[in-house]
Amino acid sequence: MVGVADREIEPDPSRADDGFLLPIGGYKGAALALMFGLLAGTLNGAANGADVVDFNKDDTTPTNTGQAICVLDIKAFAEPIQFKRQVDAVIRQLHGSALLPGFDHIRLPGEDRHRRIEERRAHGIPIPPRTPHRPRQARRRSTHPAALRVIPLETRIPAKAGTHPR
Repeated sequence: MVGVADREIEPDPSRADDGFLLPIGGYKGAALALMFGLLAGTLNGAANGADVVDFNKDDTTPTNTGQAICVLDIKAFAEPIQFKRQVDAVIRQLHGSALLPGFDHIRLPGEDRHRRIEERRAHGIPIPPRTPHRPRQARRRSTHPAALRVIPLETRIPAKAGTHPR
């Protein structure tokens, strides 16, 4: 963080209100932060820069936050199967990187969530035993065909190979 008054690096988190965060990645990170700020704020009419409401200090004023969503058609740039092979090769390289002391594996964005989703598909969603059975009641009222199947921890049913719990 950089202090507003003295423009010096401020490492003390208790003084977070006295400055602003530095973008990661030096000048390239600053350029990316500016670009996404303009896309997510200025381009779609949302607050940007000094107009952004600090919801940590003011929880009554609407924040007028904007979103930028970028969609790419991989086929416009590369053959999709070859692209996927290249992405897989990069992921293998990252997973094969040397570990820092105290770590047992390299974590990449989305991997933990993917593992949890697969585990819950196979074994159900863990619900602590003291949780009221409101999810079951909500599911009964739901008209959505994909209403969740909630299985409390003490009543998990092992999934059979090749099947999903229903």
